[in-house]
Amino acid sequence: MITYSDGKTTYSDGDSLSGDLGKKVRCGDKDALQKLKDFAANRDPEQPHSQARALYELAEVYFNGFCEVERSPQEALKLLIQAAELDDDLASIRLAKFYRDGKQGFKQEGQKALNLFIKAAEHGNNNGWRLAAEMFREGKGGLKADGYRAIEFYEKLDALDDKQALINIAEICEEGCGKFKADGLRALEIYEDIIRHGKYWVKVNLDFGIESPVLQNYKEALRNAARLYLEGKAGVVPNGYKAIEYLTELVKDDGENLRRIADIYLEGKAGVEPDGYKGIEYLTEIIERNETETLFTSPSDAMKILADIWRNAKGGVTQDGYKAVEYLTLLAEEDDSSNWVSCKPNQALYELGTIYEDGCGSVAPDMQKAIDFYQKSAKLGYGFAKRKIKELTRLGIV
Repeated sequence: MITYSDGKTTYSDGDSLSGDLGKKVRCGDKDALQKLKDFAANRDPEQPHSQARALYELAEVYFNGFCEVERSPQEALKLLIQAAELDDDLASIRLAKFYRDGKQGFKQEGQKALNLFIKAAEHGNNNGWRLAAEMFREGKGGLKADGYRAIEFYEKLDALDDKQALINIAEICEEGCGKFKADGLRALEIYEDIIRHGKYWVKVNLDFGIESPVLQNYKEALRNAARLYLEGKAGVVPNGYKAIEYLTELVKDDGENLRRIADIYLEGKAGVEPDGYKGIEYLTEIIERNETETLFTSPSDAMKILADIWRNAKGGVTQDGYKAVEYLTLLAEEDDSSNWVSCKPNQALYELGTIYEDGCGSVAPDMQKAIDFYQKSAKLGYGFAKRKIKELTRLGIV
């Protein structure tokens, strides 16, 4: 059995030693390079994989030119093939990618790539199952897309308690793949099963502060199920209220969903009765939450939509020009440094000008106020405001 002590660490596992030497070589340790070469040249009958991993690490040295070694793709490939023949899982995956993509001088051969991914998986590298599944899911390496084969490999991952595998299967059911026809109801069944299981872990997290990998999949399933109910595709009956139910669960951690819920109510999506006041409720929460935390949804965007709701009486809301003016005034005072908000101060000032020019509900027309706002907007470079000032000047109003 290969053992080695560097004065600090004693190794009885040659595979671990080879990996550790590989890390040291990446940092320029030439002594480690020589030891790695020694391991690659000698087979330990009790731990045959130690030589295979050393060959793989040495191949990486020649691929990348670590430790001042001259790069040599030819030497690297020779070592990589030897490592794969000795069943090193990392070498099998690296070589499989070359066959899949037709790189490093290899002809694209999807079946060889698939066999190597499976070989890596059978030697304990679960990523092999995932890469095999992706070949059929995306039609890689010249293989035809085949949802049935992709699901076959994802099911192997699921049996190994891979948390993402069921999500992947549901996505194939939702989208279809090759001859596998889209089945939204089956996808929804998987998502909702993940959601039911996840609720238990949400409670565990709240009660005991224990984080589980299940929680991330729970959130992804909530997002995907909500989307399916909104789009109503692949045989799923649209149900905006179910979408709102799931998005509400996500609101606690992801404020962007406040905007999504507001949109459902404002636009009356997926059978939901339009309700501008409910939309206002969620948009207002975006603004309030941004005072204590940073949400992906900008409070400026929420203000712009609120101003539009009150100005144009959307979703059954009674028109209120003063409310519209209130939010546009806040926007006009906002910092102009952000590039991604949909309404900047110069635009807000212009919109205020249009309200006072035309009037809005109980806000009476006031041309002088309108001109003041147009001029302020024009000074900030807003093109529409500049043209408006020119037009009013031509008419002798300014």
